[in-house]
Amino acid sequence: MDLEGSRRTAAPAARPAFDFAGLAVAVAFFCLSLTPSLLPRSWLFQAVADGIVATTGYGLGVLAAWPVVLHDLAIPGSAANVDCDDPERGGRGEV
Repeated sequence: MDLEGSRRTAAPAARPAFDFAGLAVAVAFFCLSLTPSLLPRSWLFQAVADGIVATTGYGLGVLAAWPVVLHDLAIPGSAANVDCDDPERGGRGEV
């Protein structure tokens, strides 16, 4: 019996696409949430507060980057703006 034709290959797992601006703001908010406080906090309260603050930071970062993505205001000369067929815009002119 030939098993070569019946083997299945597993499809690669889809990786979540996180927004860079959202992650940057989330990390900044998380670091700010770890600053010392005069109020004593249990580890559980601190962990929940850190998660809420990081999630809020991610949402604000994505919200702030959304108009840039929506209106395609990418950095001039970046890979997103290069037309591969137009040598005047930085492309190679190849088809």
